[in-house]
Amino acid sequence: MAGQEINWDRLDKFKFFYVGVGLFSGVTTTLFPLSVIKTRQMASHNSAHAGLAGTRLVASTIWQQEGMRGFYRGFGTVLVGTMPGRTIYMTSLEMAKSAAQKLGERLDVAPSALAGVSSFVGGAAGSLSTQVVVVPIDVVSQRLMVAGAQLPGAAAATAAAAAAGSSAAGSSSSGRAAGA
Repeated sequence: MAGQEINWDRLDKFKFFYVGVGLFSGVTTTLFPLSVIKTRQMASHNSAHAGLAGTRLVASTIWQQEGMRGFYRGFGTVLVGTMPGRTIYMTSLEMAKSAAQKLGERLDVAPSALAGVSSFVGGAAGSLSTQVVVVPIDVVSQRLMVAGAQLPGAAAATAAAAAAGSSAAGSSSSGRAAGA
């Protein structure tokens, strides 16, 4: 049985979905704090938060201000959303791959080419179908990650944008007054 590929028709779907979702959820749980740090780095508008030093600064700020809970802000949304997303991905991947393999066999495509093409088709179908579910959930999760967080540099960036907007409005209104 070593080296033999198990196709969709012979797959134990109970184990495939439940064990797979459990393993993927474990990986998500482990890596989620890195997503929070990355998202807050991007939202901070502070060049001091760039690079590895910025990562350490953002992580220590989260730890000091919010504790461990801060590293998992938005996690519930991601976990609830990725479970169906992963199920959709794996189902679409395996079904499309299986269908492409059957079609390729009927068309007498070489086995090496068939393996590559069926994997490509399966991956594309899985990715496209999953994005419909995952992207909106990611947007909500990222907003939750930064909601209420004190992001150093964000206040300064907001004030600078407001000042730039008011000076632009002031120059355009004075220009209208001069031209009138």
